[in-house]
Amino acid sequence: MSDHNCPENTHWTLNLQHFGNTNIKYLEVSGACAVCGRKVEFRGPMGVSPEHPTASAIDGSEACLPFLFAGEIYDGKGVGYSVSVRGGN
Repeated sequence: MSDHNCPENTHWTLNLQHFGNTNIKYLEVSGACAVCGRKVEFRGPMGVSPEHPTASAIDGSEACLPFLFAGEIYDGKGVGYSVSVRGGN
């Protein structure tokens, strides 16, 4: 546990990407504490999907947020993957 408030001292990075052979675009969002460097870990299904937000499959350090601009119609096949991991008791 750190002795400072990481959420108030977070450096965010946004990258704009294109989803395969479609008109879907998505933002890759990553963040880290500006003081201690600890990475943000996003929650939710891991993978990449044109249908819903996901976290990066490697370590959850990026959120992938798919989008279209207003008025655009999705012109591709539903490709991608997502994996949900649940902890056991």
